[in-house]
Amino acid sequence: MIPGVASLYQQIVQVAWNIAFIEEGLDDILKGCPLHFHFMSHSFTDRWFADPFILSVDNKHVVLLAEEYSLNEHKGNIVRLVVNRKDYALDDRQLILCHSSHVSFPQIVRNGNDFQILPENTSEGNVSLFDSSGKRVSVLLPFPLHDALLTSLFGKPQIWGTPNHNMSGNELEVYEKMPTSYQLVQKIQFTDNIARNAGDFFRVGNSIYRPGQICNKLYGEGVCLQRVEQNAGGLHFREVRRILPPSPYVGLHTFNAYHGVVVTDVHSIRQTAFSRMMFNLRHQII
Repeated sequence: MIPGVASLYQQIVQVAWNIAFIEEGLDDILKGCPLHFHFMSHSFTDRWFADPFILSVDNKHVVLLAEEYSLNEHKGNIVRLVVNRKDYALDDRQLILCHSSHVSFPQIVRNGNDFQILPENTSEGNVSLFDSSGKRVSVLLPFPLHDALLTSLFGKPQIWGTPNHNMSGNELEVYEKMPTSYQLVQKIQFTDNIARNAGDFFRVGNSIYRPGQICNKLYGEGVCLQRVEQNAGGLHFREVRRILPPSPYVGLHTFNAYHGVVVTDVHSIRQTAFSRMMFNLRHQII
Protein backbone atom coordinates (compact mmCIF):
# COMPACT_ATOMS: atom_id res chain seq x y z
CA MET A 1 0.00 0.00 0.00
CA ILE A 2 1.29 3.53 -0.83
CA PRO A 3 2.56 5.18 2.42
CA GLY A 4 0.11 8.13 2.28
CA VAL A 5 -2.82 5.85 1.62
CA ALA A 6 -1.60 3.48 4.34
CA SER A 7 -1.51 6.34 6.86
CA LEU A 8 -5.06 7.42 6.00
CA TYR A 9 -6.29 3.83 6.19
CA GLN A 10 -4.62 3.39 9.58
CA GLN A 11 -6.24 6.58 10.91
CA ILE A 12 -9.68 5.39 9.84
CA VAL A 13 -9.49 1.70 10.73
CA GLN A 14 -6.82 1.68 13.48
CA VAL A 15 -5.50 -1.75 12.56
CA ALA A 16 -3.41 -3.41 15.25
CA TRP A 17 -2.12 -6.84 16.16
CA ASN A 18 -1.14 -7.91 19.65
CA ILE A 19 0.35 -10.98 21.26
CA ALA A 20 -1.82 -13.25 23.40
CA PHE A 21 -1.17 -16.34 25.49
CA ILE A 22 -3.60 -19.26 25.58
CA GLU A 23 -4.16 -20.57 29.11
CA GLU A 24 -4.96 -24.15 28.06
CA GLY A 25 -2.23 -26.69 27.29
CA LEU A 26 -1.80 -28.51 24.00
CA ASP A 27 -3.74 -31.62 25.09
CA ASP A 28 -6.83 -29.57 25.95
CA ILE A 29 -6.48 -27.41 22.85
CA LEU A 30 -6.38 -30.47 20.60
CA LYS A 31 -9.38 -31.95 22.41
CA GLY A 32 -11.44 -28.87 21.50
CA CYS A 33 -11.74 -27.37 24.98
CA PRO A 34 -12.83 -23.73 25.32
CA LEU A 35 -9.91 -21.32 25.23
CA HIS A 36 -8.97 -18.45 27.53
CA PHE A 37 -6.69 -15.68 26.24
CA HIS A 38 -4.33 -13.37 28.14
CA PHE A 39 -3.20 -10.33 26.16
CA MET A 40 0.24 -8.75 26.38
CA SER A 41 0.14 -5.20 27.75
CA HIS A 42 2.56 -2.50 26.61
CA SER A 43 2.79 1.29 26.36
CA PHE A 44 3.68 1.68 22.66
CA THR A 45 1.25 3.62 20.46
CA ASP A 46 3.35 3.84 17.27
CA ARG A 47 3.74 0.11 16.62
CA TRP A 48 2.13 -3.26 17.10
CA PHE A 49 3.37 -6.83 17.63
CA ALA A 50 2.56 -10.10 15.86
CA ASP A 51 4.06 -13.43 14.67
CA PRO A 52 5.37 -14.54 18.10
CA PHE A 53 7.81 -17.47 18.39
CA ILE A 54 8.93 -18.64 21.85
CA LEU A 55 12.66 -18.44 22.51
CA SER A 56 12.75 -19.43 26.17
CA VAL A 57 10.56 -19.92 29.23
CA ASP A 58 11.25 -19.70 32.97
CA ASN A 59 9.11 -19.22 36.07
CA LYS A 60 8.95 -15.45 35.67
CA HIS A 61 9.20 -14.66 31.97
CA VAL A 62 8.51 -15.82 28.45
CA VAL A 63 11.03 -14.58 25.89
CA LEU A 64 9.71 -14.18 22.35
CA LEU A 65 10.96 -13.28 18.91
CA ALA A 66 8.22 -11.41 17.10
CA GLU A 67 7.39 -8.96 14.35
CA GLU A 68 7.27 -5.33 15.46
CA TYR A 69 5.37 -3.31 12.86
CA SER A 70 6.17 0.41 12.78
CA LEU A 71 3.18 2.62 11.94
CA ASN A 72 5.59 5.38 10.96
CA GLU A 73 7.83 3.30 8.67
CA HIS A 74 5.04 0.97 7.44
CA LYS A 75 7.23 -2.12 7.77
CA GLY A 76 8.13 -4.83 10.23
CA ASN A 77 11.32 -5.56 12.15
CA ILE A 78 12.21 -8.55 14.33
CA VAL A 79 12.42 -7.89 18.07
CA ARG A 80 13.13 -9.84 21.25
CA LEU A 81 10.34 -9.37 23.79
CA VAL A 82 10.43 -10.33 27.47
CA VAL A 83 6.91 -10.85 28.82
CA ASN A 84 6.11 -11.17 32.52
CA ARG A 85 4.21 -14.40 33.22
CA LYS A 86 2.40 -12.92 36.22
CA ASP A 87 0.58 -10.06 34.51
CA TYR A 88 1.57 -10.50 30.80
CA ALA A 89 3.21 -7.07 30.76
CA LEU A 90 6.04 -6.37 28.32
CA ASP A 91 9.12 -5.96 30.54
CA ASP A 92 11.78 -5.52 27.85
CA ARG A 93 12.17 -5.04 24.10
CA GLN A 94 15.33 -5.41 22.00
CA LEU A 95 15.72 -4.90 18.24
CA ILE A 96 17.23 -8.02 16.63
CA LEU A 97 16.78 -7.77 12.86
CA CYS A 98 16.11 -4.59 10.88
CA HIS A 99 16.11 -4.25 7.09
CA SER A 100 15.14 -1.53 4.66
CA SER A 101 12.23 -3.78 3.70
CA HIS A 102 9.61 -5.61 5.75
CA VAL A 103 10.61 -8.67 7.82
CA SER A 104 8.28 -10.86 9.87
CA PHE A 105 7.50 -14.46 10.96
CA PRO A 106 10.84 -15.15 12.73
CA GLN A 107 11.07 -18.94 12.98
CA ILE A 108 13.61 -19.93 15.64
CA VAL A 109 16.02 -22.64 14.44
CA ARG A 110 17.68 -24.02 17.58
CA ASN A 111 21.32 -25.10 17.51
CA GLY A 112 22.43 -26.28 20.95
CA ASN A 113 22.57 -23.24 23.24
CA ASP A 114 22.44 -20.86 20.27
CA PHE A 115 19.79 -20.26 17.61
CA GLN A 116 19.31 -18.94 14.11
CA ILE A 117 16.36 -17.05 12.62
CA LEU A 118 14.45 -17.81 9.43
CA PRO A 119 12.29 -14.71 8.83
CA GLU A 120 9.95 -13.87 6.01
CA ASN A 121 11.55 -11.20 3.81
CA THR A 122 9.90 -11.67 0.43
CA SER A 123 10.91 -8.18 -0.76
CA GLU A 124 14.53 -9.38 -0.96
CA GLY A 125 13.48 -12.19 -3.29
CA ASN A 126 14.97 -15.13 -1.34
CA VAL A 127 14.74 -17.28 1.79
CA SER A 128 17.69 -16.52 4.09
CA LEU A 129 18.93 -17.75 7.46
CA PHE A 130 20.30 -15.26 10.02
CA ASP A 131 22.29 -15.78 13.21
CA SER A 132 21.07 -14.67 16.64
CA SER A 133 22.65 -11.22 16.20
CA GLY A 134 20.76 -10.58 12.95
CA LYS A 135 23.65 -11.29 10.56
CA ARG A 136 22.84 -13.26 7.40
CA VAL A 137 24.33 -16.76 7.48
CA SER A 138 23.18 -18.21 4.17
CA VAL A 139 20.65 -17.97 1.36
CA LEU A 140 18.66 -21.21 1.33
CA LEU A 141 16.44 -20.47 -1.68
CA PRO A 142 17.06 -17.90 -4.45
CA PHE A 143 13.35 -16.99 -4.57
CA PRO A 144 10.82 -16.03 -1.88
CA LEU A 145 8.37 -18.18 0.04
CA HIS A 146 5.81 -16.74 2.41
CA ASP A 147 6.03 -17.65 6.11
CA ALA A 148 8.62 -20.36 5.40
CA LEU A 149 9.62 -23.03 7.92
CA LEU A 150 12.85 -25.01 8.09
CA THR A 151 12.47 -28.52 9.55
CA SER A 152 14.15 -31.92 9.76
CA LEU A 153 11.17 -33.69 11.33
CA PHE A 154 10.44 -35.71 8.18
CA GLY A 155 13.89 -37.10 7.42
CA LYS A 156 16.04 -34.70 5.43
CA PRO A 157 16.13 -30.92 5.98
CA GLN A 158 13.11 -29.33 4.31
CA ILE A 159 11.68 -25.84 3.73
CA TRP A 160 7.89 -25.46 3.73
CA GLY A 161 6.15 -22.32 2.45
CA THR A 162 3.62 -20.80 0.09
CA PRO A 163 4.65 -19.33 -3.30
CA ASN A 164 4.23 -15.72 -4.38
CA HIS A 165 1.44 -16.49 -6.82
CA ASN A 166 -0.67 -18.18 -4.13
CA MET A 167 0.74 -16.82 -0.88
CA SER A 168 -2.45 -17.11 1.19
CA GLY A 169 -4.19 -19.79 -0.81
CA ASN A 170 -4.45 -23.58 -0.87
CA GLU A 171 -1.02 -24.54 -2.26
CA LEU A 172 1.85 -25.50 0.04
CA GLU A 173 5.31 -26.27 -1.36
CA VAL A 174 7.94 -28.52 0.25
CA TYR A 175 11.61 -28.22 -0.73
CA GLU A 176 14.16 -30.82 0.36
CA LYS A 177 17.90 -30.46 0.76
CA MET A 178 19.85 -32.13 -2.04
CA PRO A 179 23.68 -32.23 -2.44
CA THR A 180 23.91 -28.70 -3.85
CA SER A 181 20.56 -26.99 -3.20
CA TYR A 182 16.98 -27.33 -1.98
CA GLN A 183 14.67 -28.85 -4.60
CA LEU A 184 10.87 -29.00 -4.79
CA VAL A 185 9.71 -32.49 -3.76
CA GLN A 186 5.99 -32.05 -3.13
CA LYS A 187 3.14 -29.64 -3.82
CA ILE A 188 0.24 -30.03 -1.42
CA GLN A 189 -3.23 -28.86 -2.40
CA PHE A 190 -5.80 -28.23 0.32
CA THR A 191 -9.54 -27.94 -0.24
CA ASP A 192 -9.59 -24.42 1.21
CA ASN A 193 -7.09 -21.65 1.87
CA ILE A 194 -5.11 -23.06 4.81
CA ALA A 195 -1.71 -23.63 3.16
CA ARG A 196 0.17 -20.67 4.64
CA ASN A 197 2.14 -21.59 7.77
CA ALA A 198 0.86 -20.12 11.04
CA GLY A 199 3.72 -21.23 13.26
CA ASP A 200 6.28 -23.94 13.86
CA PHE A 201 5.58 -27.66 14.00
CA PHE A 202 4.96 -29.13 17.45
CA ARG A 203 4.75 -32.63 18.94
CA VAL A 204 2.21 -34.17 21.26
CA GLY A 205 3.14 -37.76 22.08
CA ASN A 206 4.34 -39.40 18.88
CA SER A 207 2.32 -37.11 16.62
CA ILE A 208 3.52 -34.05 14.71
CA TYR A 209 1.18 -31.09 14.22
CA ARG A 210 1.26 -28.15 11.83
CA PRO A 211 -0.57 -24.82 12.35
CA GLY A 212 -1.92 -23.34 9.12
CA GLN A 213 -3.48 -19.92 8.54
CA ILE A 214 -7.15 -19.77 7.58
CA CYS A 215 -7.49 -17.25 4.73
CA ASN A 216 -10.81 -18.11 3.09
CA LYS A 217 -12.62 -14.77 3.47
CA LEU A 218 -9.91 -12.56 4.94
CA TYR A 219 -6.18 -12.87 5.47
CA GLY A 220 -5.43 -14.39 8.86
CA GLU A 221 -8.97 -15.25 9.97
CA GLY A 222 -7.78 -17.99 12.30
CA VAL A 223 -5.57 -21.05 12.65
CA CYS A 224 -6.13 -24.64 11.53
CA LEU A 225 -4.25 -27.32 13.50
CA GLN A 226 -3.38 -30.40 11.43
CA ARG A 227 -1.76 -33.71 12.33
CA VAL A 228 0.93 -34.49 9.76
CA GLU A 229 1.50 -38.08 8.68
CA GLN A 230 4.13 -39.41 6.30
CA ASN A 231 4.22 -42.64 4.32
CA ALA A 232 5.56 -43.89 1.00
CA GLY A 233 3.00 -41.75 -0.80
CA GLY A 234 4.25 -38.53 0.77
CA LEU A 235 2.83 -36.17 3.38
CA HIS A 236 -0.78 -36.29 4.52
CA PHE A 237 -2.78 -33.97 6.78
CA ARG A 238 -5.64 -34.64 9.19
CA GLU A 239 -7.41 -31.59 10.55
CA VAL A 240 -7.83 -31.59 14.32
CA ARG A 241 -9.17 -28.15 15.23
CA ARG A 242 -9.75 -24.59 14.02
CA ILE A 243 -9.10 -21.67 16.34
CA LEU A 244 -10.84 -18.35 15.69
CA PRO A 245 -10.22 -15.07 17.52
CA PRO A 246 -12.22 -14.15 20.60
CA SER A 247 -14.71 -11.32 20.17
CA PRO A 248 -14.31 -8.48 19.24
CA TYR A 249 -11.06 -9.35 17.43
CA VAL A 250 -11.20 -9.94 13.67
CA GLY A 251 -8.18 -12.21 13.12
CA LEU A 252 -5.68 -14.62 14.62
CA HIS A 253 -2.84 -16.01 12.50
CA THR A 254 0.01 -17.42 14.61
CA PHE A 255 0.21 -20.43 16.93
CA ASN A 256 3.39 -21.57 18.68
CA ALA A 257 4.08 -23.78 21.68
CA TYR A 258 7.25 -24.38 23.72
CA HIS A 259 7.90 -25.76 27.21
CA GLY A 260 4.24 -25.70 28.23
CA VAL A 261 3.49 -22.19 26.96
CA VAL A 262 1.18 -21.48 24.00
CA VAL A 263 1.30 -18.11 22.26
CA THR A 264 -0.77 -16.58 19.48
CA ASP A 265 -1.67 -13.12 18.13
CA VAL A 266 -4.94 -11.27 17.64
CA HIS A 267 -6.04 -8.65 15.11
CA SER A 268 -8.13 -5.65 16.16
CA ILE A 269 -9.75 -2.71 14.37
CA ARG A 270 -11.78 0.30 15.46
CA GLN A 271 -15.30 -0.89 16.27
CA THR A 272 -17.42 1.21 13.90
CA ALA A 273 -19.46 0.16 10.87
CA PHE A 274 -17.35 2.34 8.55
CA SER A 275 -14.08 0.94 9.89
CA ARG A 276 -15.31 -2.60 9.40
CA MET A 277 -16.40 -1.80 5.84
CA MET A 278 -12.97 -0.31 5.02
CA PHE A 279 -11.24 -3.27 6.62
CA ASN A 280 -13.26 -5.77 4.60
CA LEU A 281 -12.60 -3.88 1.34
CA ARG A 282 -8.85 -3.74 2.05
CA HIS A 283 -8.35 -7.32 3.20
CA GLN A 284 -10.91 -9.34 1.28
CA ILE A 285 -9.26 -12.09 -0.73
CA ILE A 286 -10.59 -12.25 -4.28
